[in-house]
Amino acid sequence: MKSVKSSTNHDRIDQHLVTIVTLSMGLSEGLKVTLMSVENQNYPIRHIIIDGSGSKQTKEFCKEYFPRVEVHAQVPRGIYTAMNFGIEMVDDRSFVMFLNEADFLLGPEAISKLFSSVRDRSCWAYGGTLAFSKNDDRTLLYGYNTPLWRNFKMGLDLIPHPSSVIPGIWLKKQKGYKDYFKIAADTEMNFRIYKKYGPPVHIQELISAHEIGGISTLLERWSKFESRWARFLNFPIFTLRKL
Repeated sequence: MKSVKSSTNHDRIDQHLVTIVTLSMGLSEGLKVTLMSVENQNYPIRHIIIDGSGSKQTKEFCKEYFPRVEVHAQVPRGIYTAMNFGIEMVDDRSFVMFLNEADFLLGPEAISKLFSSVRDRSCWAYGGTLAFSKNDDRTLLYGYNTPLWRNFKMGLDLIPHPSSVIPGIWLKKQKGYKDYFKIAADTEMNFRIYKKYGPPVHIQELISAHEIGGISTLLERWSKFESRWARFLNFPIFTLRKL
C-alpha cells in the first residue's frame, strides 16, 4: 500500500487552514479508508488522529504510509472528551472538521468544494453527508438540502459534523463539547455556535459518507432525549412548541 502524494502547493496563502480530527480505537480497514480519502484531497490538510486503542499499530502504520498524519494516544474517556483533546491541538487560525474512523470524503475536491463559498474565519460552513448500509439498500442524506433555520432550531434539520468546518478558535471559546452528553454533544455545540455566530454557509454538495451503524433501540431513544435536552438548553421556546 503506497501513500498517494498530493500535488497541492501547501504554501499557498489564499487557502484557509483546515485540520481534520479523526477518532479511532486502533488500526482498521475503516480507518485506512478515512486516511486515504483525506490524503487524496487537492487541498492542504493537517490530519490528527486521536487513538484510544493503547496500541502503537496506528502510529507505526501512519509513519510508514501517511507520514504527515499526527497520531496522539489518549486513554478512552468518551467520544466528546477525545474531540476536546483534539481541539486543543488545533491552531487558532484553522478550521476544524471531525471525520471519524470509517467516515470518508467523497472525491479529491470535497474540501475545496466546502470552502468554495467561505470568505474568511468569520463564518462556518457545511454540505451534505451520505449515510449508507452495507447490508441493504438503505441510504440517508443529511445536510444536502437547503436548510430552514426554524427547522434547525426544532431539531428537524441537522448539520452533520463529517461535512462541516468550524473555526477552531470558536470551539475553544465555547470551552469545547459538553462531555456529559453521550450522543448529542455535537448537535448541542452546533446550537451554541449558531446562537453566537449566526447560521453557517450552506454548500449544496455531497462532502462525505459513512456507514449506518447498528444503534440499538435504547440508544435511539437516548439520542432523542439528548437532542431534546440540547434544544431546550439553547432554544427553549422552540422546544416547548414542539412538545
